[in-house]
Amino acid sequence: MTALLRKMSTRVSFKQARLAVLVAVILGSAGVAVQVWFDLDHERARIENFGAQILAPMAGSFSRAAFRLDEVVAAELARGVAEEPSVLKVRVVDDFGDVLTSVDTAPSTQATQATPFFSFLVSGTPVVSRVPLVVRPENLAVGFVEVTVDPNVAAAAFSRRTWLAILSGVAKSTGLALILTLLFHLTVTRRVEAIAARYSSDQAGVPTHPRSDELDELDHALQGWDRERARLS
Repeated sequence: MTALLRKMSTRVSFKQARLAVLVAVILGSAGVAVQVWFDLDHERARIENFGAQILAPMAGSFSRAAFRLDEVVAAELARGVAEEPSVLKVRVVDDFGDVLTSVDTAPSTQATQATPFFSFLVSGTPVVSRVPLVVRPENLAVGFVEVTVDPNVAAAAFSRRTWLAILSGVAKSTGLALILTLLFHLTVTRRVEAIAARYSSDQAGVPTHPRSDELDELDHALQGWDRERARLS
């Protein structure tokens, strides 16, 4: 098996496939880099607004709790928001500056599972979002609710998409290498070897030299054939 692989590695078809795959890998890597860059930019913007997004459906309830200074209801609402894995802290403050409730959550273990590559792309600094609380229809400001989000956990889907894009590129390059090697072997190597076989000479006195690929084999066979013609003429 090792000898076969060594022989295949010297074939012109293999060298052509290797060059084609190298070009494909370079172009594919550039494409993946651009895709990840735009996806990262979109993900950062999403994380910046993530706290406001998860608070939007509950803003009215928070406003009524702050207006009534109802610490129990505010605490229940805050605990509900804290169920989101990426939320580190929820704080409700009334219009007098007093904290109605503050809920802290333990850091998610997902943050410690982030790869160095992922950590390099996404900042680990918690993102704080503050949403004003307004009672409708009076438009009466009654305080604000503040949410602290762990960006590493919030961007878990981005991490999966990034690694999927990379692994997909590697798989495509590997498949391309195998397909091109087979195609080049069928369309080039076999035909050149067949031509070389027709001109090859096993007679004594024909010098031999190491064969690196099928083109060398063809050249060696033609040289032997020329010498044989010269000897017979």
